[in-house]
Amino acid sequence: MADKSEHEHSDSAYEMLNEYVIGRLGSDAVVVSDDWVATDDFHPDDTDTAADFEKAQFLDLRKPLLRQVWESNFSKSFYLQQVHQPRHVKESARLFGPDYLEVFTKTAWYVIPIIWIPIASALFVRAAMQFSAPGSVPPLTTTARTLITGANSTYTPGFAGINAGVGITNAALAKTTACFLLGNVPVPH
Repeated sequence: MADKSEHEHSDSAYEMLNEYVIGRLGSDAVVVSDDWVATDDFHPDDTDTAADFEKAQFLDLRKPLLRQVWESNFSKSFYLQQVHQPRHVKESARLFGPDYLEVFTKTAWYVIPIIWIPIASALFVRAAMQFSAPGSVPPLTTTARTLITGANSTYTPGFAGINAGVGITNAALAKTTACFLLGNVPVPH
């Protein structure tokens, strides 16, 4: 379209075309071959975010990504083609616009296990106790005060459960482990 020997368009025509564009045809050029292997001293160049956005019309890495993805209308094939093209920026790309939300995306790796291991362990022990002595574990909605006093509850402290010292049997551990492992198996859709 920019070839003056064929036909010349005015700047306003290009602006109008950009305003009403519904898509872009990309090239089938492969940036990275499937059999390429990085060497030990390989350090990728940073992506020119402005040029990359103009070329690919995918995500602008200079702007918050979550809103762009939410408002996007990419086809599945275009999305899959783009996410497999490597793009490198110095810091991690922003997910949110406001700084007070962006702080929560910068979590150190060890914070996640600190929070989730106690929760997962407590649920695992509860499940194993249920397999050891069904009915021995109070419901999760039972408050600590009710557990201590036994007031207004169908759960009676000392009833063949935690307070009575019911141990977790090997069979209960095996059942709980099997449930955990089978519960984490991905199901094909």
